[in-house]
Amino acid sequence: MISLTALAISVLWAVAALSSGTRATPAAARRTAACWATGLLAVSLIPAVARPADPLGAWLGLPIAAWAPGTALAAVCVCGLLATALAPAADHPPRTVALVCLLFAAATGHLAVRHPVADALLWACSIALAWPFLRGPGYLMAQAAGMACAGWGVPLGALARSVAWTTRAPMAVLVAVTAVPVHATALPTPVRTAAAAFAAVAAAYALAQVDVRRVLAGLALSLNGFLLAGVAWQALAIAVSGLAMTTAALEARRGGLSLAIPNGSLTETPRLAVAFLVFGLAAVGFPPLLGFAGVHHAIEATPLLALAAAVNGITVLRAFLRLFGGVVHRTGEHDLTRMERYAVTIAAATLVAGVLV
Repeated sequence: MISLTALAISVLWAVAALSSGTRATPAAARRTAACWATGLLAVSLIPAVARPADPLGAWLGLPIAAWAPGTALAAVCVCGLLATALAPAADHPPRTVALVCLLFAAATGHLAVRHPVADALLWACSIALAWPFLRGPGYLMAQAAGMACAGWGVPLGALARSVAWTTRAPMAVLVAVTAVPVHATALPTPVRTAAAAFAAVAAAYALAQVDVRRVLAGLALSLNGFLLAGVAWQALAIAVSGLAMTTAALEARRGGLSLAIPNGSLTETPRLAVAFLVFGLAAVGFPPLLGFAGVHHAIEATPLLALAAAVNGITVLRAFLRLFGGVVHRTGEHDLTRMERYAVTIAAATLVAGVLV
């Protein structure tokens, strides 16, 4: 199927890349990209509230529709807003911000043209775009394996892309690389069981880490096991993107983050702390946030996921207490800026209100 709305948004993400990449400073590039993301998010919400329209025709055997069905397009744009608005200036110069926009153009392209050949081409484009940050044989082998499995009808694309979380690339790049919509697919019971076992192992890995980047990588890998078990992609994508970008905002303020000892101050950065906690709990399916129903149903179908969900919940709470429960006196650390609050509020509202199921 070809969606004209998704195609237009994909093209406009590319225009946003051109616009933000020519800015003189990282702050200006970030503002420009966030403004574009806001407009594209508004456009992407139209299909979510509009009535389904009849096909407009066909091209190369693919039906052409005015709207992109479902809310995946809006979810991608929410992730894009988070990635652009919270991208730290230190490791996101204008060229990197432009690259992030191009990666989101590729992500929305998967919704614009739903065809295996188009998916493979867009996947290859994403690999090429992100190669300056994600180069390495391990990442490349994971992508090749994911493409091969997709060719055999096994949807492991999200899991293959999540290998990017194990790198030290700029956080917005990681969010953009992994914010590719996952279409729900009925998988056989052995595959779901294997996915649940993988989720449990990755959850245990995340719990054992003290480096926050490694904790985030373990969580992301574990949550991909939930995706294979049937959890809605939209909720997990927004939650993980929000958790990653609030972590990036915290890194910009403190440098490298460790859970070895408690640090930070909840009273100094209350908005950042609440955002981190909301996104983290939403990612692990904490009620009543968006995603709880999907995680609950997945656990009913595959009980082994209950262990992974419990361990992931402990990991999120441990990270929250270690990162924001260190001291009670003032440390001089800045809370979320106005633009960061704006993006976080929109993303958190979707998770609390449950509007992008």
